[in-house]
Amino acid sequence: MKNKIIIASILLTTFQTFAGSLNLELRGDLTSTSYNDAAMTAVATSKNNYIFNLQTLKLDGKGNINEATSYRLKFILNKSSVKETKRESANDWVEMAYLSNKLSDRFAITAGKFNSEIGGWEGNTPRIDLYMVSGGFSQINGLRYHTGLKFAYNCEDENSLSLQVANQEADSTAGGTTATSGSQIDQNRSVYGVVYKGKFFEKSLLPILSYFVSPLSTGNNGNPGSAGNVTATTDSSKNTYTNAGLRYLKDSWQADLDYGLISKKEVSSSTTDEDWTNMALKIGYKIQTLTPALKWFSTDQNAKTSTSSVKTKWDGTEISLDYMPVAEQNLRYHLAYNMVNKKPATADTQITTQIFVGLSMYADILK
Repeated sequence: MKNKIIIASILLTTFQTFAGSLNLELRGDLTSTSYNDAAMTAVATSKNNYIFNLQTLKLDGKGNINEATSYRLKFILNKSSVKETKRESANDWVEMAYLSNKLSDRFAITAGKFNSEIGGWEGNTPRIDLYMVSGGFSQINGLRYHTGLKFAYNCEDENSLSLQVANQEADSTAGGTTATSGSQIDQNRSVYGVVYKGKFFEKSLLPILSYFVSPLSTGNNGNPGSAGNVTATTDSSKNTYTNAGLRYLKDSWQADLDYGLISKKEVSSSTTDEDWTNMALKIGYKIQTLTPALKWFSTDQNAKTSTSSVKTKWDGTEISLDYMPVAEQNLRYHLAYNMVNKKPATADTQITTQIFVGLSMYADILK
């Protein structure tokens, strides 16, 4: 915590020196969680509870160094772990840290840790605005922010296309040929992907399409390593993520529709693969200071081997109400209720319900 206070002080000084903004992203909730008997039986640690918790506490700084170069630094201040992520030489509470340079009016290159824009509109919704996430969201979480390079092309009509190459989803340390085998980074492949964002019909329809491939590293300098989701047993093993999202904006209405297909190899063993299908829909309507919204999702998982197939299904429903008394203050009160059903192949349906009551803020603290 002392290190984070020092960093926060440095950031304040830096952003006061250079033109830019330093935003505080804060959300606090009273959260009530309850489970049915099947859920408590399936997971022994599932107990009915209510807690006051700090869902989100982040500092988000961004600005311009010159006309062609911009930067962004975003830190998670309430992260419980401060371990160093070996593959990117940064603590895991560094959410974003990058420089972006415009090569021309159309082309730009970004280097550092950035938002990959995977996962449709749900994947690109700030955590401060999420009360319930779909089953597919958890599967792309390791790719939402990654370290690498992004090449972007921006069209005149505000459509954009970006190509990305980045580190893998997690540290790969299964290989190594020295006495400290198992602690050596043996990443020898990269994540790569493409993202398209569009604006049509006077910016009322906003599609976002993405496709990412995450080849699994092979241990010992390219030779097949041990089984698992990071180290592959064959050179062809890879995870693929295909997502399509569409946002509709009209007057006071906003609707987001997302669809995703995920294929994961060697998840729990060298012979077990998983296919995921995910759909999510959220509809909101702003009435002056109030925004009621309804969200629904459906997720299917198929864990398969050469001789078996085990299917699990999730579906969830959420009702929420946001209240922003003064728009200029960026302060919001919220109330949300959701229910998620997990339907295993051979067991009873597990039901989890949550209620959130709290407030949030995203505001420039330098003003």
